[in-house]
Amino acid sequence: MLIGSLSSGPDAAQAATVSLSWASNTEADLAGYRLRLGTVPGQYTQTIEIGTATSAQIDGLLVDTTYYLAVFAYDQAGNESLPSSEVSARVTSTPELMPAIESVLDVDSGSIYLTRGWPHTLIIRGRNIEPEQRSVWGPGP
Repeated sequence: MLIGSLSSGPDAAQAATVSLSWASNTEADLAGYRLRLGTVPGQYTQTIEIGTATSAQIDGLLVDTTYYLAVFAYDQAGNESLPSSEVSARVTSTPELMPAIESVLDVDSGSIYLTRGWPHTLIIRGRNIEPEQRSVWGPGP
C-alpha cells in the first residue's frame, strides 16, 4: 500500500514536497525500490532510485500540478515487479500564499482612500507582494 502526504517546500509559492511510504516487499532477493512519477496517469517521466527504504521524500514539485506516482520493487537480478497502486498528489496554492493587500497609500495626497477624477499612484504593502509595489489607478489624463 502506497501512502502519501504533502507539504510546502522552502519556497512554497514555487515548489512542494511529497512524502510517501509503502509496505515492504517480502521476497528474499529484494534489491530495492524505484519510485516513478509523471503528470499523466500511468505515464512516468521520472524515476527515483530509493534503495531498500520503504519511504521517500520528493522535493521540488510544482504547485498546482498533479503528479501520479507508483513504486516498483526489483530483485538482485534486476527484474522489476508490477507497479504498486498509483497515487496522485496535488499541492494547490493556499490562502496564506496568495497576495494580501494590507494597506494602500495614495502617494499624491497621502490619503488611504481614492477619489474620482484623476489617476492616483499607489504604494501597496502586504504579504507576498513585492516591497513598495507601486501601481497607478484611476482614469487616464
